[in-house]
Amino acid sequence: MPGLQAGHPARLFGFTFCVMSSFIICRTIADAVLLTRLGTIALPPMLFLSAAVVGSVSAWWAYKTRKLHLTAAVWVTQLSSAAVTAVLLLSLRAWPHSGIVICSLYLLAEIRGCLNAILIAVLLNENSCPSDDKGRFPLVNAAAPVAGLVMGTFVGAEAEQFEATTLLGGCIVFDMLAWIVLSRAGQPPEPEPHPNDSVSPTSSHVDAQTPDQLASEDLRTRRFVRAILCLVACKIVVLTIVGYEWKVVASEIFTNNEKRLTAYFGTFYAVADGLILAVQLLLTRHFLGRSGIVVSLLLLPLYLTALGIASLLTQYPPVLFWLLTCARGSMVIRRGIHDVALQVLYGRLPASIRRETVAWVLGVARPAAEAVAAGGIAALSLVMSPRTFTWLWLPVLLAWFWSVMRLCTLWNGFHISSSESPAADSAPAQTDRT
Repeated sequence: MPGLQAGHPARLFGFTFCVMSSFIICRTIADAVLLTRLGTIALPPMLFLSAAVVGSVSAWWAYKTRKLHLTAAVWVTQLSSAAVTAVLLLSLRAWPHSGIVICSLYLLAEIRGCLNAILIAVLLNENSCPSDDKGRFPLVNAAAPVAGLVMGTFVGAEAEQFEATTLLGGCIVFDMLAWIVLSRAGQPPEPEPHPNDSVSPTSSHVDAQTPDQLASEDLRTRRFVRAILCLVACKIVVLTIVGYEWKVVASEIFTNNEKRLTAYFGTFYAVADGLILAVQLLLTRHFLGRSGIVVSLLLLPLYLTALGIASLLTQYPPVLFWLLTCARGSMVIRRGIHDVALQVLYGRLPASIRRETVAWVLGVARPAAEAVAAGGIAALSLVMSPRTFTWLWLPVLLAWFWSVMRLCTLWNGFHISSSESPAADSAPAQTDRT
């Protein structure tokens, strides 16, 4: 499609589909290879290491995006991802049980997930003019679950037929396709200045406010940002521990059979992404419009609370496995409703600090919370069975509930015009790697 700009919905959809397809293949293979070749004992230290590495990479990326042209940064990232994947593919064939190679593959999958979230959000928000059709947002949002559904189904069906390294070659193909999608885009359009950017969106009459009123608004904004960081930190701690429990129990159920475990992971992600797509297309806008922000934010922790209590009442492995599978399946609620509600909350922040806040959430709060959770898992796995780790994340849900209520209280305290409040369907695409 020559002549299309990088911000065109068709290009953004194609780019998102390709990078997410590459990530899903890499994520599925990395999990299966790590669990079957190094064992579940390697998972806690890898969680901690990946948090530190991803945090460093995201900080480096935030710095580089200020120095490089956005389109050039995307191309360099995709070409680098393909090159590193090719090196690891050849290394895995030469040294199939090398701890360094396997751990590097796991870290690559984590880095891919982080950079995908940043790249898609930046392309969607910075590479398009504010006057563009807002319909591009739901279209691009749908690309991630479509990729998960297609690639998850393929990996689940073909994992028994192909070696892990053969499937890993698909990552390189999709990295190149993602580069091709944007390669003829030319120079991206410069964002048009928004008439409200020079005015703090926390008030439609900032000039008429007294210094005390401005100080009060600034204090409320800082509290709002801290409440968002607290909510995200609690969410990541809970989901990290849930993901660890799920992977350990799945490894036990499939008796460390690499191909069967790869097929299970692929099928799981296919079903989950199919449900996410259905929720995004059929329920998200309606749910946010009718139920509002409070219910949208409370739905995920309430769901996890119910499953956590149920898992404590049974230790029968098959039942526990399916309960943890459902808990891991909370990604449907998270990506379909919860993350969109968070994006609506970001819209309450002044434009001058909104992007900085998102960078702190993705690049600092999330890796820090993962590091804390991974450190706790590594320490407590020496004295606790992974099947009892539910006792760790259930108390964190209390802080999660508190942060939701705090956010909603502060949300109602902001006084902005309705024209500045973002619609639910204008949220940036979220490709959370957790």
